[in-house]
Amino acid sequence: MAPSKVHVFKAGYEEVSVLKKCAELVPFKNRKVWVKPNLLGPDPPETATCTHPSLVRATVEVLLDRGCEVWVGDSPATYPTPLKVLLDKSGIGPALKGLDVRWMEVDKLPPVRLPLRGLSGLKEVVVSEGLTRVDALVNLPKFKTHQLTGFTGAVKNFYGLVPRKAKKEYHARLTNPARFSALMVDLASSITERVPSFHLMDAITGMEGDGPKGGTPVEIGFLLCGANPFQVDHSAISIVTPDFKVRTDILAKKLGLMGAYETEGPLKQGWLNLKLPKAYKLVRLAGALPRLPGVTRLIAAPEILDTCTRCGTCVRNCPVDAITIKGHKAHIDRSKCIKCFTCAEVCPVNAVKVQKRLFNR
Repeated sequence: MAPSKVHVFKAGYEEVSVLKKCAELVPFKNRKVWVKPNLLGPDPPETATCTHPSLVRATVEVLLDRGCEVWVGDSPATYPTPLKVLLDKSGIGPALKGLDVRWMEVDKLPPVRLPLRGLSGLKEVVVSEGLTRVDALVNLPKFKTHQLTGFTGAVKNFYGLVPRKAKKEYHARLTNPARFSALMVDLASSITERVPSFHLMDAITGMEGDGPKGGTPVEIGFLLCGANPFQVDHSAISIVTPDFKVRTDILAKKLGLMGAYETEGPLKQGWLNLKLPKAYKLVRLAGALPRLPGVTRLIAAPEILDTCTRCGTCVRNCPVDAITIKGHKAHIDRSKCIKCFTCAEVCPVNAVKVQKRLFNR
């Protein structure tokens, strides 16, 4: 049996023919398909927060031409922002205007339980019932750094299939970064075993620094796609300098989830000197350390700046209710904070920054 492939295309967002050439590798015809972009927040395309509208449209057009019933949706982190607002602000809504598309609102659908291997200690996870309503899944992740997991790509993008309330619970239960990364691997493995899927990564403009929302756009110039999310992520990670080690990637390889594969296209390894999140190295170290008396964790800490608008998004989304509004801005109770960086991920004005500290008391 021939090894599977990860296809790599050099591309720009204006090169519609290249975007469609990549999308045409999706193998689905005459099916109900969930197209799952990274729709983290109400941020325009130039911020590189969400999957670019051009790739979403190209993918949807190919699927519609093949007789597919297309659903588009996500469970965004920035609750309570309505899905319509997120679609409009990200440019995805306007890009799909006039196309026969249905919307999948994860947080308005009943949850269903999905069995896991137990890699993180959890034997099951709650996902959207939407997965039972479709025949296939097209995963459209964005190449970005991530404060907690180091990298968010095809594997991490599956977390958007988990309803918001359940995501809060899992963050609160899996405070060790290694266990949380293990959940991402377990979730991706379980879903892809049950639902046929294909993965197209938007790495034309990625994000470096304090991603997945507060980082800086970085021009990379590629699309990567394949049938195995672990292979697609591994190929994307391989273009970064060798010091970039990602737990989900290491664990997937150890468990044999990656398998043998070939890369087809202009992929050069180790050339991208990616600026990593401030918390990245300390988060990796913290995962191996026990909690010590009087010390929350050896790790970088989220700090709320004076640019906070008191909107309360961080308050509503904090997994352990460690944030309150006091005076002119929100404040974090460090005795409760688990350093999951959800507050930095959801802040609509990027008023939460990660500060390096040796000890947070």
